[in-house]
Amino acid sequence: MDVIDAASVVVRERFFSRIEYTESCWNWKGGDNGQGYRRISVNGEIAYAHRLAWTIFRGDIPNGLCVCHHCDNPSCVRPDHLFLGTKADNNIDRIIKGRSVYPKKKEFCVHGHPRSGDNLYIKPNGKRECRTCKRLTRKDCPQIRAHTLAEWDKNEPRPRAMTAEEGAAFKVFKARVFRKRAGA
Repeated sequence: MDVIDAASVVVRERFFSRIEYTESCWNWKGGDNGQGYRRISVNGEIAYAHRLAWTIFRGDIPNGLCVCHHCDNPSCVRPDHLFLGTKADNNIDRIIKGRSVYPKKKEFCVHGHPRSGDNLYIKPNGKRECRTCKRLTRKDCPQIRAHTLAEWDKNEPRPRAMTAEEGAAFKVFKARVFRKRAGA
C-alpha cells in the first residue's frame, strides 16, 4: 500500500473514526480475519488495520517485513505498539512470550535430549528442534533406531496407530473382558 493512498483524507477519516482509545491500546473496530486482525477496504483492496496504521504514521513497509505488535493485541493500531520485523522475528517473539501453538510439554526430543538452553534451536517458522539431533548425520540414524528397537521388550507388541474400526472393536472387547472379570 502506498503512503499516498494511506494519506488520503477519506482513508484517514474512515480509519480514525473506528479507533477505540483505551489507556494502553488503540483498538480498531472493524471486520476481522477470524484471528483478531482487523481489516479495512482501501481503494477496493483489503488491508490490515495495523499495516495501514504503520503506513499512515511511519511510511512504507519494506518488502519482506511484517508489522508486529509489542502488545500482542492484533486489533491494536497504536503506532508505538507496532514494530517492523521478519516472519522469523515475529515467530521468535511469539515463542518467547509463550503464545506459540507448539505444545510446551515437548521439553525433550524423541531421543530424550532436552529442548532447552543451548540445545534448543528455533527454526524461522517457529518450530523448536533439538540441536544434538540436528547435528546427527544420516549414518548415525540407523544406529539410533537399532538402539531404540533393542530397548523394546520382545514379548511386548510395538505400538501402532489403530484404525477407527479397530479402535471401536477394541473398546467393545475391553468392555466385555472387564465385565467378565467383574463377574457380570
